[in-house]
Amino acid sequence: MTQIQPIIEKVIIPEIFPSMAAKDFSHITGTDPGYQARSFYYRDIETGEEYSEILGGFVPPAKKPGFAVVVGIGRLNDVRINPEWKLGTNKISVLMEAEEDNLANLITSCLTLREMFLPAMDRNYWYFDADPELLFRVAKIMTKLFPDEELKQMSFLPMPGLYFGQSSAFRDYAATLNQYKRIISRGKCHKIKAAMDSFPKEAMFQSGLNVWEDFPEVMALAYAVHALVTNPVADDQDVVEDDDF
Repeated sequence: MTQIQPIIEKVIIPEIFPSMAAKDFSHITGTDPGYQARSFYYRDIETGEEYSEILGGFVPPAKKPGFAVVVGIGRLNDVRINPEWKLGTNKISVLMEAEEDNLANLITSCLTLREMFLPAMDRNYWYFDADPELLFRVAKIMTKLFPDEELKQMSFLPMPGLYFGQSSAFRDYAATLNQYKRIISRGKCHKIKAAMDSFPKEAMFQSGLNVWEDFPEVMALAYAVHALVTNPVADDQDVVEDDDF
């Protein structure tokens, strides 16, 4: 693949406790000092926007072209000046989108997006439907793209409950998307904007799957937003290396 210039940089926070005294007291007494923020965050090199986490979601081509989206959640307030651990303005931003007619091109686009959002997406996952056939197809494409390398170029995490067409899970992800819709900024992602504007609100609570096939943009966003707000933000030392793709 052509080398892509990243648009995100990683910023290290020197001291992630309110004070060294609080850290020492916690260690001596064995008590929990409170919320321990991540020791770093990500910053857009051009705009200066700051994010606690950035990840992606994708939907494979079916009735409509496949769709991939990258989202980020705004950084929490600096805990050194906010000892009550209150959340800051944690707006969810849609950062980039891609649409492709076939799965191989969609995976290639996901890899390109990953390169653009390094180092934020060096370990992060792309969330998608856990259909076993789709998993096999993705693995086959990755093997073809990287025949002589370990498949560490991109990590995939199937969304729980979405395999074998379990419609109830779609409602769960839709409910999460609906809950956080008010703080989602769609930025310059025009396809996401158009899809969300035309998406029937009642579909958020329908049990059928057909409506999702007509709105892959919304489904990809639902995957990503659900993962973003429900998964804990781990620090570097908490990450367990996994040789799986």
